[in-house]
Amino acid sequence: MKRKMILNSLVGLSILVTGLAISSKSGAEPASVFRPLIDDIRTQLPKGLKMRLPSSLPPAASKIKLYSYIVSDSKVFEIRLANTPDCSTSNNPSGCTAGGFGVFTPEGTSKVWPPKGDSITPVDLGNGISGFYITRGQGNNISQYVFWKQDGLEYVLGLGGGSTRDVSQQQMVDMAISMVNEPAITSE
Repeated sequence: MKRKMILNSLVGLSILVTGLAISSKSGAEPASVFRPLIDDIRTQLPKGLKMRLPSSLPPAASKIKLYSYIVSDSKVFEIRLANTPDCSTSNNPSGCTAGGFGVFTPEGTSKVWPPKGDSITPVDLGNGISGFYITRGQGNNISQYVFWKQDGLEYVLGLGGGSTRDVSQQQMVDMAISMVNEPAITSE
């Protein structure tokens, strides 16, 4: 029964991320799933960092209840999306997390650029910004990332495990383009 619930959750998350088509609104605010965290992002974001989030998620997201939460350490500040409200405090956050959006601290930036992966493809994110689409893993355990540098900072968008099966490289790049073009959230 528990396995069926997990599979249903993964199917639901796959539906969500399959439709990750970002609108090209300019100057919009982050998607509604992130709005409850905006004040927390501003107060918890380390000085000198800027957080970027996509302006919208696909219509399929309205059919799935998603929860955003903050994860931060000395190397990265992340906003993650999960399918349970208590994912951040669960014993296995990776089991309920679909993906994340991050900015690296100076300590966390890659010593090697581009970051390593099983497959690395250069991508154009517009506005003179280029990045890399990277996959890691095999079979049903493939993770997808887009890494780029903007305003002297290093950013990442990532989806892992079952939530990536139906997500194309172009959909990942489209999410990154949205993040590049949206106004950054800064610390207070």
